[in-house]
Amino acid sequence: PYGLRQAEGGPCGIVAPVQAFLLRRLLLSGAPTHGGEVLEKRKQALLDAMSDVLFQCAEGRKVRVLCLPPMAGPAALQRALRGPAGCIVHEFCDWEALRDAWAR
Repeated sequence: PYGLRQAEGGPCGIVAPVQAFLLRRLLLSGAPTHGGEVLEKRKQALLDAMSDVLFQCAEGRKVRVLCLPPMAGPAALQRALRGPAGCIVHEFCDWEALRDAWAR
C-alpha cells in the first residue's frame, strides 16, 4: 500500500529514488497501516521524500523547481515538455521552505 505506481513506461530514473526515500520516511516514522490517518501520513511522507531527494542532489545548495503556470491546460503541458519557456522557476535555500511549498 506504500508504493508509487509507474504508468506506461514512465521515468523510472525519477520514480525509483523517490520510492526509496518514501519507504525510508514511512518506515522510520512508524506510519499506521490502517485507519483514517493512513492517507495523510502517506501524503506527508511523499512530500518529505521529494524534498529529501532534491536537497540531497543539491548538496546543500539552492534547489530550483520549474512549475507550470497556474491553471495551465494540456497545451501548456506539451510546451513545457519541449522546454522551460513559460514555466515559473521557484528557488529554495532550505528544506523547510521547499517542503512548505509542496504542501500548498
